[in-house]
Amino acid sequence: MNGRILVLVFFVAVCLRAIGQTRNVRHYTINEGLANNAVYSIFQDVKGRMWFGTIDGIHSFDGNGIRVWRDERISSLGSSIYTIREDDRQRLWIGSDQGLALFNLRTESFSTFDGQTVSGIKINAPVSHIMLDRKKTLWIGTVGQGVFHYDPHADKLYQYTALGKINSDYISYILEDSYGTIWVATMNAGVSRFVPSEDLFQQVAADGVKNTITLFEDSRRNLWVGSSGNGLYLLEKKDKQLIQKLKPSDAKGVLQVRSMVEWIPGELLIASDEGLTSYNIVTGEDKTLRSDSRQTNGLNDNYLQTLFVDREQALWVGTYFGGVNYIPPTGNSFIHYYKGNTQLDARIISVFAQADKGNLWIGTDDAGFFYWDRKKNTFKSYKPQYFVSGPTYHNIHALLQDGDKLYIGMYMGGLDIMDLKTGKFKNYKFGSSSRSLYASGVYALYKDSAQRLWVGTTNGLNKYIPETDDFERIYEVHPADVSYIMEDKKGYLWVCSLNQGVFRLDGKTQKWEHFSLRTEEGNQSVIPSDKIITACLDEKENLWFGTDGCGLLRYDYKKNVFEKVVLPENIRVVHKIIVANNELWLTTSNGMYCYQPETGSIKIYNKQDGLQENQFLPNSGIQLEDGTVFVGGINGFNEFHPDRLASPNQKTTVVLADFQLFNKPVKVGSEDSPLSTSITYADHLVLEHKHSIFSLSVATLNYDNPSKNQYKYKLDGFEKDWTETNSTPRVTYTNLPSGNYTFRVSASNGDGVWNENAIVFPIRILPPWWASTWFLILYVCMGIGLLACLYYRMNKKQREKLMMLAVEKDKEIYQSKIEFFTHMIHEIRTPLTLILAPLENVMRSTGSIGEAMPQLLVIERNGKRLLNLVNQLMDFRKVESGGMNVTLVDVDIKSILSAVCQRFSLSAELKNIKIVLTMPDAACYAKVDPEAFTKIVSNLLTNALKFTVSHIWIDLIPTEENKLELRIKDNGQGIAVEEQEKIFTPFYQIRENRPSDNIGTGVGLLLVKKLVSLMHGELKLESESGLGATFIIWFDRSERGETLQDEATPAIMLPQAPIDVTEHKPYHILLVDDNQDLLDYLRMLLAPGYQITCASNGKEALDLLSELMPDLVISDVMMPVMDGMELCRKIKQNFRTSHLPVVLLTAKVETGDYVEGLENGADLYVAKPFSSDIIKAQIHSLLSNRERMKGSFKTEPMLPSASVASSQIDKEFLEKVTGIIESRMTDSDFSVDVLAQEIGISRTGLFTKLKAVSGMTPNDFIRIVRLKKAAVLLSQGDIQVSEACFQVGFSSPSYFAKCFQAQFGVAPTEFKRMKTVNS
Repeated sequence: MNGRILVLVFFVAVCLRAIGQTRNVRHYTINEGLANNAVYSIFQDVKGRMWFGTIDGIHSFDGNGIRVWRDERISSLGSSIYTIREDDRQRLWIGSDQGLALFNLRTESFSTFDGQTVSGIKINAPVSHIMLDRKKTLWIGTVGQGVFHYDPHADKLYQYTALGKINSDYISYILEDSYGTIWVATMNAGVSRFVPSEDLFQQVAADGVKNTITLFEDSRRNLWVGSSGNGLYLLEKKDKQLIQKLKPSDAKGVLQVRSMVEWIPGELLIASDEGLTSYNIVTGEDKTLRSDSRQTNGLNDNYLQTLFVDREQALWVGTYFGGVNYIPPTGNSFIHYYKGNTQLDARIISVFAQADKGNLWIGTDDAGFFYWDRKKNTFKSYKPQYFVSGPTYHNIHALLQDGDKLYIGMYMGGLDIMDLKTGKFKNYKFGSSSRSLYASGVYALYKDSAQRLWVGTTNGLNKYIPETDDFERIYEVHPADVSYIMEDKKGYLWVCSLNQGVFRLDGKTQKWEHFSLRTEEGNQSVIPSDKIITACLDEKENLWFGTDGCGLLRYDYKKNVFEKVVLPENIRVVHKIIVANNELWLTTSNGMYCYQPETGSIKIYNKQDGLQENQFLPNSGIQLEDGTVFVGGINGFNEFHPDRLASPNQKTTVVLADFQLFNKPVKVGSEDSPLSTSITYADHLVLEHKHSIFSLSVATLNYDNPSKNQYKYKLDGFEKDWTETNSTPRVTYTNLPSGNYTFRVSASNGDGVWNENAIVFPIRILPPWWASTWFLILYVCMGIGLLACLYYRMNKKQREKLMMLAVEKDKEIYQSKIEFFTHMIHEIRTPLTLILAPLENVMRSTGSIGEAMPQLLVIERNGKRLLNLVNQLMDFRKVESGGMNVTLVDVDIKSILSAVCQRFSLSAELKNIKIVLTMPDAACYAKVDPEAFTKIVSNLLTNALKFTVSHIWIDLIPTEENKLELRIKDNGQGIAVEEQEKIFTPFYQIRENRPSDNIGTGVGLLLVKKLVSLMHGELKLESESGLGATFIIWFDRSERGETLQDEATPAIMLPQAPIDVTEHKPYHILLVDDNQDLLDYLRMLLAPGYQITCASNGKEALDLLSELMPDLVISDVMMPVMDGMELCRKIKQNFRTSHLPVVLLTAKVETGDYVEGLENGADLYVAKPFSSDIIKAQIHSLLSNRERMKGSFKTEPMLPSASVASSQIDKEFLEKVTGIIESRMTDSDFSVDVLAQEIGISRTGLFTKLKAVSGMTPNDFIRIVRLKKAAVLLSQGDIQVSEACFQVGFSSPSYFAKCFQAQFGVAPTEFKRMKTVNS
């Protein structure tokens, strides 16, 4: 702040001369976005945004652009905005020609002020001024309603009108002074002061000016009053008098004092219709700055309406025709002299030189040179003229005054020496003489401490010799294009060149040293560039050089090297270096920079700060003894004083200015808008997933010179690095993933002061609904639930599977055991039957033994079968309990195999199976247990006999591994792969379609495996479905041992031809059993009394039933292909055979087995073993009962036809036939053919079925149905015999009576009488 005051005091010191030269006034008009150029009010809110009130609405300005705010719905928001104020609730109070409106800065919405006094009065007059006092209450001046006082905290409105509270209702301005007193300027009654104790306004200086417009209190607490037409007044508070300070009769005629500010301490700036007037409070001097059309960067209008000083101390001027004029705080720091505002008739300033009395010589590139009398501000021109002594050439590049001589260096004009006393010029140029200049282009002049004058040309360095008035050529500095010459305090003379670097003359040794990129061998000096423009020595005797393309260099005396200073990349060309206050002022081709060597900080100044242009000329600059600096360029020159130059060093203020979706502005609070608060005031932003493209704009609320600001921004969470820019950022992001981000912006001002993280703005991108937190939680829960469910189900399935496996295993074992025991029972019962039944016959037989021999052989064979079965069970028990022991001895395997084969030959012959035994000629000994080996071979042969088709091959093969290999192979169906392991488990039997006498115990192969293992042998099964099975056994071979002799030799027997009984018997019986012995026995047992047909399984029996119709079927239950249960069911369900009685023979004697058999339609369920007498009696009884039922049906009048049915199918059949007959009794055309047609079977089929079921032909059955119907009618009592006769289809009563008598053994009349008596 002190720096600003110094600058502003300096501004006062140079009076309005500075104002006259002021440029860089920026204009904001309708071209920049104002709706109208007439600006009545200017205000700056807390954030720093500027607000302009025009005659066409209110506008905001954030440095980026102007925005017009309107709301036609708010009636109190007029078009002419007279006053704007902000309260402590972030609301703007806007006074207009239509009343008072409010603008909420957070929601960016207007509203009408609806407050009213106790008496119900509202503000409906134009509001001229609003003032917010130190208590945060508002004073509102109106045009017609007086003054209102509003307390927003208590929400109370008070009114002060001309009716005793104030001297006028027409208020123009309200002010609170430093003492807290409220002052009011009225339009027609002067000034009034508020008296709180009396709660009213008292008029001050009643005899003073009446038409007051504005009030202002300066820094000295003076109260100033601006009037309309009468100038400026000072209010003497003690005397309560208004003293006129500026009168309309003054030369400049200030009439309208519309606004006042104290921009400079002690200096009032006054806005009036005459322009901008400066009034010195102390001296009373006033100067007025007016608009000048020649100065495009000055004031653009003289009709000024309002003044405002912002927090940067910049001045804002509201005009009537020129919009807003902005004068930056540095706008008067650089005084600009140029052709348009001075007598300087030149544009390009190339060089300065000191003259006498603090004046300056100014050389130009286009108009010769000038002598500037600084006090008079006059410029005397010296330029080439004909017939008048003057400079040789107009392009001046070097000036030096030495006493009464002025040395002038020119481009192509050589050197002029002007005698200041006579005004005569003498010219020196390049010539053939060695005492002439190196070239006619002279760019550097310097007089050293030894009073030697050095002349730098474009081709080398010369030294002027006054005694001979010629020049000495310095060959060491040839052919250098000399640009600058200087001497340091060490006595070194430094010569800069544009093509050969730097030359240095040692004043003591008078030796030259050259520094260039092309350094000679042995010279360790280093310089980064040969293009050296200028040089400077600072207060600390540091030597600095300005280059063309390499920026700034610093010379290190100790190291004798030139070091490049790290500066911004745009500082490549340094034209002039001026030292002030340990700072270096650098003129460049891109503005002017103030460099602080100790800190490295840089301040930037450009045209907008008031510089002539950004382009300066080489060595065009000078510093006077008082510190004043002059620098020249392509548009005049600037004057400034570094000590007094404003250096605010305040941080740049940046805010978020705009938010857009899909490149369209978003209105706060609108539908589908993510903004509930203005983006400028929002502390965070939440965007939905659909807001995929959004933009953020940043505004710089420092208006001095925003072009010098530097910015960097990034979006944390998306960008890793900062993005740097010179322009105000406007950033667009697209398709950001959902998540949390932070938008950061840092900014620096022209002085290089950074405001780190000036904006830290959190942004949250919501996920799509299907990826929101709740849905993610739901997904996780669902996932966990699904996993849990899957785990539970898998675990459950696993447990169930394990349980099922266990159950299946148990069930399988249990089922195997059940089947084992069932088979055992069957195996036992069947031989027992074949023992007991023949034995019973033999015992009753009276014949010889020879006659009973066949039955005795059956008894013997089945007894041996039982013995073998018991032996196997005993061996199994021993194996399972571990009690079986073997004794291994050397045995001739050939003899054992021969014996076993001999024993099985008979069984094989009976089944028409050929056993082929192949053995080597030599004896084959192995260490085995003879008995165990015999059991192994026997079991394998027994198994092969069950499954083979025609052959069994037994091969004994010695192997190279000194083993004996025994192979037993059949050509049966083979064993499926999945069952090959199971056949060696206890009780397991392959479910194949084979006769029940081939069903074993399920322990034979297990016994084989155990015995082979006990004898240290190996067992292997090779089998494929359909290719038979081969069991391979290996035993260790021995050299010799005991021989077991068995005289039996293999034999092959052909099976017996099947015996069929075909002789005619009264009843025909079909025998069905897969056990040939039992089938032969039953045939032998029943053949004497019945006709017998045999079948070996249910399928074969069904096939026979399609060709013949027996009277009885006797079937075993357990059979291959089709068992007895299924056979019985199919017989009973077939219409053709349903009447046949079925007898089931079985070893399954459980109650459930009986129930199952009877439910399937069996007439008898006979358990094995059975007595031959009982089975014959049961068969006889079954057939006799059938015959008796048929006879009863024929002779019993009241017995229904269904009584002869033996199955449900037969019952339904008879009821259907009877129903048809009864319905057609009186039909004379009714016949057997009609009956067959209606039933849906052939005549033959009808005859066969009726004969089988009832024992009658269809005609007989029709007649008996009619007679039975007549019996029913007669039994009812009210029907006569003749009536009954005709109703049942008889045409002759006598014939009816005859038939009735013959059929039932009683006459119809007697039958009717008997029924009548009984009833």
